[in-house]
Parts: sequence; structure tokens; C-alpha cells
Amino acid sequence: MTMIEVPEAFRAFVEKGSMQLKEGCERLKAAAEQATDLLVDSHTIWSVGVLKFNLKAIDAARANSNSIFDLLRDLASAKSYSESTELSAAYLRKHFDVVAAQTKDLAAQAQKVVSETVKPIKEEFAESLRKAA
Repeated sequence: MTMIEVPEAFRAFVEKGSMQLKEGCERLKAAAEQATDLLVDSHTIWSVGVLKFNLKAIDAARANSNSIFDLLRDLASAKSYSESTELSAAYLRKHFDVVAAQTKDLAAQAQKVVSETVKPIKEEFAESLRKAA
């Protein structure tokens, strides 16, 4: 087997290219790990936020269930049809306001979850753009 002699300039070129490739791979690996950490953190924030949202929804459902049972108890003890109509109307007026407030509260919680989840991603993206510029 014969050995072909490689010119020194070509060898230096290949070694330099190899080093640049290795450095690029290391930077890519570091960026991938940073992105993974960012996604894990965002997922954790999202999970906690969704848990809080679900707890609020459960509390609202519990309050609504208790409210309907209170109405049913009052209707069962009503002395006349007009009294039961008044109880129903009062319940509906009050419950409409309660449901509106619950919906507003749940919407605010959902918006908070989204903004808190996206915030670290937006900040990291802005930082990446700043570094690239």
C-alpha cells in the first residue's frame, strides 16, 4: 500500500475545518440544551397555571351547584306558585351576575397562564435576536 503525501497547507485547512465544525457542534449542543431547559421551564409554568385555572373552575362549579340546591330547597318550601316564580326570577338575576363574574375571573386566569408561559420564551427569543445583531 502506498502512502500519498498530503501537502501541509491542505492538512492545515482540514484541521482548521475540523476544529470549526467541532466548535459549531458544541455551540449547537449548548443552544439545544438551553432551548430544552427553556421549554421545560415553560411547561412547568403552564402546568401550575392550568392547575390554578382548574381549581378556580372547580370552585365555580361547586358554588353553582350549592346555589342550585339552595334554590331547589327554597322552591320546595314555597307556599305558592307566585312565591316560587319570584324565587326563580331572583335566583336567575343573581346567578347571571355570579356567572358573569366567574367567567371574567376564569378568562383573566387563562390570560395570566398564557402570558406567564410565553414570557420566558419571548424574552429568550429577544435576547437571541439581540445577540445575533
